[in-house]
Amino acid sequence: MFIGVAAYKGKHFAGEHEAILDRAVWEQVQAMLGRGEPEQRAR
Repeated sequence: MFIGVAAYKGKHFAGEHEAILDRAVWEQVQAMLGRGEPEQRAR
């Protein structure tokens, strides 16, 4: 929903609403969260 995509049962569909975040920003944040670095999680 944040990037204009809805997920249902492991599949992704175009959402009915406009994206809130830019896709590049979303992917950057997800990469930071996926690293599991304590400094990043604390922020």
